[in-house]
Amino acid sequence: RRFAVVDRAQDAAYASEIALVTSSTAPVGERVRAGQVIGADYIVTGVIRSAAVSRSSATIEITGEVVTSVSSSAEVDYQVMEVATRQIKWANAVRTGDGSVGDMLDRLAGRIGQEITQTIYPMRLIKFDVADALVINQGGSALRVGQRLQAFTMGEALLDPYTNEPLGQAEAPVGMIEVTRVDAKLSYAKLISGALPEAAGVPPPQIVVRPPQASAAAAPASPRRAAPATPQQGTKLPFD
Repeated sequence: RRFAVVDRAQDAAYASEIALVTSSTAPVGERVRAGQVIGADYIVTGVIRSAAVSRSSATIEITGEVVTSVSSSAEVDYQVMEVATRQIKWANAVRTGDGSVGDMLDRLAGRIGQEITQTIYPMRLIKFDVADALVINQGGSALRVGQRLQAFTMGEALLDPYTNEPLGQAEAPVGMIEVTRVDAKLSYAKLISGALPEAAGVPPPQIVVRPPQASAAAAPASPRRAAPATPQQGTKLPFD
């Protein structure tokens, strides 16, 4: 729900429909709409560096049944290109393994989609005045009940000293939250450690939430309120 996705694969179906709505028998309103085709702002491309599937069989001695297991792995390099300038705005490599081929492909697609979305439109807390009733502007299959996310306050805008290009905003970790309910378009969570800034600040604080790093293991502390933390370091967001 963060992007308008433009299709380029169904040319035959598009050509057939556009011929109908631009014909002399079509209403004027339909013919005007046909001239509103949009171009893509970004294109995602990728290269499969490696892909492998292995099968192994074992015989159960008691029954004589042969059990076959499948293991798969892949490595994909992908990049996001801005169409207007052909500039590569984001690039990364994704590796995954274990499980069936279908599961592996789902994990690859999910990882790439999550990384791109978190770079361009990171999830935010849109209501955080009650520690046990936080609201995240993301729902659907992107989150699950029980999932933990780290919350960051967004600070000053950062610029590259050489190119003057915007690098994003400084981010300071302020707490850990846990998803308690997932709806179609938003989710609810509770604060399990740390301290969120007061929601009534001027200007109101901006809080993004991201999946925690592997090293971010912390025992839940008693939730409390505190003034906004001073940004300690910056996270570069290429699309900001």
